[in-house]
Amino acid sequence: AVVTADACANPDLFWALRGGGGGAWGVVLSVWYRLWPKTPVRVFLMAYDAATYSTNPGAVVRYLSDHFVPFLVSVVRPARLDRRWGGYWSAACYANGIPGICLHLFFLGSEAAGRATL
Repeated sequence: AVVTADACANPDLFWALRGGGGGAWGVVLSVWYRLWPKTPVRVFLMAYDAATYSTNPGAVVRYLSDHFVPFLVSVVRPARLDRRWGGYWSAACYANGIPGICLHLFFLGSEAAGRATL
């Protein structure tokens, strides 16, 4: 029998076929993809060299409170941020081969459009 599996029809089978189980639970005969137009992405990275302060965890907290939080509040202004902005922070990243704590921000659009939203 041919069965349609997506988020609405047979969601349990859809979950298993997407890799939610130990293996595939059927043979996929066709796949439908929703494609989006190609959009330029601008990326901003702010990195903190964790190795320098690895012996002093309090320095990490001070750095975050003295640099990351003021940056987010004064420059990025999260409450007013354009929906094309996104990002995340990572406590386990590498910047120029050095382990650290990183703030990754990205903007879906041109650099000029991104600057205009700040």
